[in-house]
Amino acid sequence: MSEFPTSTSNMTLDDASTLCEHCDWGFLVPAGEALPVCPHCQRAVLTLTAQLAAGAAAPELAVPFSVTDVDLTANLQRFASGFLFAPPDLTAGNLRSRLQSLYLPRWLVDCDVQAEWRAEVGFNYQVVSHEDQYSDATRQWQSREVRETRVRWETRVGRLVRRYENVVAPAMEEDEAVRQRLGDFDLTPAAPVAGRLPESALIRTANRSTEDAWSDAAPAIRQRAAAECGAACRAHHIREFEWRPQFGNRQWTHLVLPVYASYYADADGVVYPVFIHGQTGKVYGRKQAAFRPARNLTLALGAAGLLILLASLLLVLLEGFLVETGGALSGLGALGVLVAMALGIAAVLPVAYVWIFNRRQPPDPLL
Repeated sequence: MSEFPTSTSNMTLDDASTLCEHCDWGFLVPAGEALPVCPHCQRAVLTLTAQLAAGAAAPELAVPFSVTDVDLTANLQRFASGFLFAPPDLTAGNLRSRLQSLYLPRWLVDCDVQAEWRAEVGFNYQVVSHEDQYSDATRQWQSREVRETRVRWETRVGRLVRRYENVVAPAMEEDEAVRQRLGDFDLTPAAPVAGRLPESALIRTANRSTEDAWSDAAPAIRQRAAAECGAACRAHHIREFEWRPQFGNRQWTHLVLPVYASYYADADGVVYPVFIHGQTGKVYGRKQAAFRPARNLTLALGAAGLLILLASLLLVLLEGFLVETGGALSGLGALGVLVAMALGIAAVLPVAYVWIFNRRQPPDPLL
């Protein structure tokens, strides 16, 4: 039996199919709700494309949101802090208040497999030898035992008849990007979708068909089969696994995974999307340092340095017209020139920091 609960009921009635004309992501939106801004790019309002017809493909299983409020708040706080010149809009409170529940699709496939297989399997064994070493302390030769683990390879052949269940396959082109940026998901809490979008969330529609996703599922099945053949041989290693499989009775399940979407805006009103893993609370997004406050600080430091430089030069000039100063004005003027130079160098740092920080940021999330 499958380790996950299964359901054959589809979501029906008036759940709306929408599309973002900016990023081409499609979503299922609960019936009766106003069309929101695209949670993926945050740049366009979703456009209604069609109504879900009865019996149309729809999610069957959903992994619930399970991140705690404490972890969610702490992760958002870490994301929003830790760098200079953060936009005023980038706060944990703003990110939390704008959270949008979002589900991303993935396929699960069950199938029967019959195959003739051949592989080289390895068995660990230990070789005991002795090594002689001369000791300067005792001025004698000493022998010590040395144990070395080696692998004995043997050829095995066999026939495999199995049914593999819940093999994961991507349902969207961006699936690998999600894994890299947010991490994978624990699928064991998956539960049937009871006829409506869970938690009134948006659901990203699949853009990979089951036929297309099979090219990713087949290698995963092969990997499982190789591991099981090695275990059946009681081997420690397996290599050069070859098989001629016949797949039958494929059954696909549409699973959806929990993600929160949020956003913040910089001083120029440019919006940056942020995504949060619905189980672990891991946050991913582009952090954008604000250029305007850095520029203002640069101008202020530069202006202060220029004023001190002019005042210092004036003191040096006055030294030539005043008597009995003992060179005090010249010394003070020289000190002022050094301070002005230091301020001039410091004036470049804020703008340079923002430029370097922004260039080092990852690309926009999941785009």
